[in-house]
Amino acid sequence: MPKNAIRFLTYGILGGAAVVSFSLPDTVTVPTIHAAGGTGVRLTGIVRDFPVTHPDFNVVPADGAGHYAGNVATLLGDDGRPLQVHGVSNFTIEFGKIVPGIPYAARATVLGAEITSGMDPMPVTIQAATDTETFDPFGDPNDPVAATVNDGANPRDYVFSLTDVYSAETPIAITATSWVEGAGSTRCGFDTVFTNEGSDADSRQVATRITLSYPGTVTSISAYVYGAEDVMYGLYDDSGGEPGTLLTETVNGESPSSWGWWTRPVTPTWLPAGDYWLAIGQDESFQRFRFVAGGGETRTNNHDAEDNNGFQSTWSGTATSSNRRLSIYANITPDAGAYAPHMTVSSGDDSPYVIVLKDGDPVPAVPSFGDQSTIADFVAPYVDLDTDQITLADNQAIYLFELGTTDLSSPSADFQDLVVMLTLATDPVYFFASGSGADGLEPVGFKV
Repeated sequence: MPKNAIRFLTYGILGGAAVVSFSLPDTVTVPTIHAAGGTGVRLTGIVRDFPVTHPDFNVVPADGAGHYAGNVATLLGDDGRPLQVHGVSNFTIEFGKIVPGIPYAARATVLGAEITSGMDPMPVTIQAATDTETFDPFGDPNDPVAATVNDGANPRDYVFSLTDVYSAETPIAITATSWVEGAGSTRCGFDTVFTNEGSDADSRQVATRITLSYPGTVTSISAYVYGAEDVMYGLYDDSGGEPGTLLTETVNGESPSSWGWWTRPVTPTWLPAGDYWLAIGQDESFQRFRFVAGGGETRTNNHDAEDNNGFQSTWSGTATSSNRRLSIYANITPDAGAYAPHMTVSSGDDSPYVIVLKDGDPVPAVPSFGDQSTIADFVAPYVDLDTDQITLADNQAIYLFELGTTDLSSPSADFQDLVVMLTLATDPVYFFASGSGADGLEPVGFKV
């Protein structure tokens, strides 16, 4: 029926019967409702529900009718709400990445976060990424004060796109960082041992972009390398998204013959917060470094740092560009009072510091550190108390992040520093409907 034909609409379940009342012009035919008893009420046509904050129509059209799409269904469930029809259950979990088998929309819900340093809460920030896009769900992830989710204000939601869906087989991963104030030496870059081996730095220089979110002084550079021959590291500033001016570099030195992290000192150099490029140069073709494709920016040029007594003073002659990240980081001493990253964990790196839960999994029996909330506290709405198992829809998964320690035998390894639920759907409208797919959104009524 036309929107301007509707003046008032209510819906209720009274003693197993449905009551629908309208104020309509005489020329409008009222849709039929079949209420033969039972727990479900079927309407002829479709129903659409909507949260109270976004009414699907105004009861007085002169006030300005507006349309806010909610979930579409043909059947009301036991709770009197339309049944959800857009869930995506066709997905796999590959090394911590969710990989849907069909086009999808996604929503991240922070169920809880709790981690402290001493008596003070540590900020926790989040970034999510597909192969081609990055998302900052709750603010700039490099701003621990403004974007923290460890603030007692959870749960909170983020829908990755209000209108679009992503292609099938597009992986999605979540990266979380904990922060500490007044830290000692910290790492800026990528301290994960990635799986791919690269030889691009043979008689060339390869640089990968990093982001320093706090001011501090670089004292050394570390990379995961192989091959007993000369290696050099350097640090460039960023110039319009490309390596710019060389700020500091190491001297030539022979790296170990076996794989490992190799650290070399640099002349201490103060750096403001911002983007930088860490460079590596190796001397022989048998030497290797580690990298992963996706999520970064890497440049290569044909300058031989070893044979030319150092890196180019100004980067030029880029030969190749890619979205790689290299296993390399700068060791930084933050300025006094500045927040610095304590630990960064990505669900897409097959990290031992992430646990992924699906429907039917047991609740991990990991005690919390001190008097902090437990995993069970944060996932309580999704636990079957009779079996102590996770009860999720088949389009959902829960991530448990450990952001406090890399020592998993430590009592502080409690995996409740950040708890995030990911929900998948074939259409973003799923996330704005009431019912089982969007807890906490109550409908005003049902549009017929």
